[in-house]
Amino acid sequence: AVFNTSSVTLTHIDTVAVTGGQSSLGYLDITADGHWTYSVGNSLTQYLDTTETRVETFTVAALDGGATETITITIDGAADTAVITGDTTDNVFEGDAGDAITASGTLAVSDSDASDTPVFTAVTNATTNDGGTSYGTFSMLANGNWTYTLNEEDTAVQALDDASDTLSDSYTFTATDGGDEVTEKVTVTIKGANDAS
Repeated sequence: AVFNTSSVTLTHIDTVAVTGGQSSLGYLDITADGHWTYSVGNSLTQYLDTTETRVETFTVAALDGGATETITITIDGAADTAVITGDTTDNVFEGDAGDAITASGTLAVSDSDASDTPVFTAVTNATTNDGGTSYGTFSMLANGNWTYTLNEEDTAVQALDDASDTLSDSYTFTATDGGDEVTEKVTVTIKGANDAS
């Protein structure tokens, strides 16, 4: 968040007192000659989005009983980018009995702006990866749960020799964040196996 300030001048003062110097969002510090600094607690204002503001008001008074003045600080919110966490990699194995030909994971997306509720864009049975034709099928639900199923009949998969011989499938997906989009990638490594003669 950022803040805008108004200025204050108190003349002929020996020292000053501040009403409400510590607030729920920040702190106002003022010297005896009237110079002041406001510090906003950034972690306390992360929930503000780009169209949201909060106003802080402090009353400053000369201790000699003279005039008072009001300092007003407007804290302007900013749009924060959503953050994706969770399982972005897994392995599958070419078709020996007992080896996994499916991969899966769970992703989460969050945003510190309280007014935003980001969600994933669902993917249904995608057979095209980031580079073109994939070696399997990828799906993801709007809640971030994803699955990948290897196509064991693919000739490139069948050509893999053993576990040190690999291919990979990568899929870029999207989460929508209050009109903005953030992307991440799931990568599945396909490990070969010695086929029976």
